[in-house]
Amino acid sequence: MKHPARLTATVALLLGALGASAQEGKTPQVRAYENGWYRQAFKSVGIVYLVDTGAEQCFVSDARVGGIAEISCRALKQRPEWIGIIRWTRALKSKSLN
Repeated sequence: MKHPARLTATVALLLGALGASAQEGKTPQVRAYENGWYRQAFKSVGIVYLVDTGAEQCFVSDARVGGIAEISCRALKQRPEWIGIIRWTRALKSKSLN
């Protein structure tokens, strides 16, 4: 694995965002911009998802410390609010635990 520290930080950010959704009581709205960018902010924990539909790339940012990392668009598409926006990749298939 090339960047285990980066992967660990990204996973931690994503888990923080999932916890933020539960704490805020509802999922924050995804905002669309005219230039093909989309943004979703979890204000209580400072996590922001960014999607560039032109370049077909997805990012997560920690607004509290200013870090940003590219993330899997397939993984972000698992969140229902992103399904209609991230169209260039297929959603991950869930594996049965049985």
